Amino acid sequence: MTDRLVDFIVELNKDPQLVENYKISPRQIAEDYGLDSDDVKMLEDNDQEAIMKRCDKKGVEIKGMIMLEETY
Repeated sequence: MTDRLVDFIVELNKDPQLVENYKISPRQIAEDYGLDSDDVKMLEDNDQEAIMKRCDKKGVEIKGMIMLEETY
């Protein structure tokens, strides 16, 4: 089963335009991507520990990945 939050983080690291759109309207972009309200809240809270745990659980290497901060 896919994890939309993890997919979103991976896409942010691949797509500079998505990053720019996210910086302008983070909540809208996250919702448009299909994230549920809990995941949007996790991003709003910039809960990097929880995000990293989710990525690790799915076997996604986060070392060197951009973790957006102060977007809300």
